[in-house]
Parts: sequence; C-alpha cells; structure tokens
Amino acid sequence: MLAGLQAGHVQAATDRKLAGAAEAGRAVALLTLDAIHPRADDTRPARADHVLALAESVAAVGLLQPPAVD
Repeated sequence: MLAGLQAGHVQAATDRKLAGAAEAGRAVALLTLDAIHPRADDTRPARADHVLALAESVAAVGLLQPPAVD
C-alpha cells in the first residue's frame, strides 16, 4: 500500500512540474515508450555497465534532467 501512495505522490509531483513548464512557455510532451525508436546513426552503442549505473542513479536520486527525444 505504501508503494502505491509513494507512486501517487511521485505522479502528482511530475504533473506539477509539467504544468509549471507549460505555463512558462517551454515545450512539454509525454510520449509512450513505443513511440521512441533508436536512431540508425547512433555512434555509441549502449553498454550494459553504463545502463546499470544510470538505472541505479535514477533509483537513488531521481531523474534530474528529462531525457531529450528528437
């Protein structure tokens, strides 16, 4: 139950951040994961150790910068 409450608080904080960014005139969009595709010309393949370190960092401190999607 506590995990569900925490998830609700996280979602509410995310909603407030998105609303603030939209009010400030910054572009805000939510994408589904299946709408994101790898670039064919990406020159740096994902390394398992880097992906694991990134996941651990996000779990520990949260996502500090939104991912860029183009």
